[in-house]
Amino acid sequence: MPHLYLAPPLDSSNQSFWAQANTDVLWGWKRDNDRHSRIVYYSAKIIQTPNEIAATGHFFFYKHRTVKTDAEHLYGQLQNACSQLTNLIGECQMSLSPTKYPGYSVIRFTIGRPTDGDRDRVRRLQMRQPRKAVGNTGHPIPNKSPRDTIALLPFDLYLGSGVSYEAGLPTLCDIHDYFCLDDREHYCFTYGKRDSMPGWLMEKPSEVFRNFCRLHVESLSASPTPAQKIVKELYQAGQVKTVFSDNVDNMLCKVDVPFIRTRGSGVFNERFLANFAARTLVVVGVAADRRQIIQQARGKGIKVVVVNPCHSVSPHVQHLNYIRQRDFFLNLTAHEFFTELKIYL
Repeated sequence: MPHLYLAPPLDSSNQSFWAQANTDVLWGWKRDNDRHSRIVYYSAKIIQTPNEIAATGHFFFYKHRTVKTDAEHLYGQLQNACSQLTNLIGECQMSLSPTKYPGYSVIRFTIGRPTDGDRDRVRRLQMRQPRKAVGNTGHPIPNKSPRDTIALLPFDLYLGSGVSYEAGLPTLCDIHDYFCLDDREHYCFTYGKRDSMPGWLMEKPSEVFRNFCRLHVESLSASPTPAQKIVKELYQAGQVKTVFSDNVDNMLCKVDVPFIRTRGSGVFNERFLANFAARTLVVVGVAADRRQIIQQARGKGIKVVVVNPCHSVSPHVQHLNYIRQRDFFLNLTAHEFFTELKIYL
C-alpha cells in the first residue's frame, strides 16, 4: 500500500501527543446548482515511522456533472494524471458518461480502495439533495463585551475552527480551497472549466494530497494558543463545564481539556445529541449550527453567547444565521475574547 511522505517524524517535545492525535483524515462535500453537480471525497490514515510522518490507505472519489465540452476537457486532464497517481497513491478508475440532461456529461474518478465506511459515505453523498441556498444575510450588530459574560459563569463552550486557526492551522476556507470547492472570483461554487482539481492532479499530485492531510499533520506539532490555555484555566477553576468541539485537530488535548467531538461522520450535517452542564453556552468560532447544538441549547432555555469575527467561510454559507436578538454577540476573535475575559475575572 503506497505511503505518501508528509513530514519528518515528531521530535521529542511533540511525541507524547501522538497517542491523542486525530490520525484519520476524512473530508467530503457535495455541491449542486441546477444541472451541475460536484462531489469530492477523501480519506486516509496518518502513520508515523522512525523516518517519517506519512499517509496511507488513501481513497479519493470525484464525480462531476457539467456541460459536455468542459467534462471532456477535465477528463483529459485526469487521464494524463493517472499514471503518476497510480504510483503515488493507488489504482485509478475513471469514466465519462452522458447524462439524462442533453449537452451534459458526468465524470467519475476514483483512486485507491474504499473501506465499507467510505462506500457508505460516498453513497449517501450521492443521494443527498441540494440545500436551499442562503444569500448574504449581513453580519449582526455586536451588543456585548467579554465583561458582560462574567455574570453568566459558569458556562459550557462550543468551539469551532475559529479557535484552532490561531494556532497557525489551515482554516476551513483553506480546506475548501485545497478541494477546489469555491469559485471565489465569481462568488459561487466551482463547476465545469473553472474546476482546477483535475489540472492540479495532473501537474502536482503530491502537493494536492499533502494539502488534504495538512491540517492533521500540522496539528501534530502546533503549539496551543493563548485562548486554549485560558480555556484550560477556566476549566480547572470550574468556570467552564462541558466543552463541545467540531474541530478535527484535537488541540485541546495539548492543554488537558476534555472535550466532546460533535462532528459525527465528518461529512454530513448530522444532529449531535448534546447534554449541557451549565445554563449558558458560549459559542466561539462556529460559522453555522450544523450539529444543532445551539438549537438544542435554546430548546432547554439556555442562554447563548456568540463570539465570532464574522469572517465568511464559503459562498452561500449559512454564516451566523443562528444568532437571535436576545443573544449576547461579540464580534471578536477567540484570542480577543478569552484574553479580555481573563482580565475582567
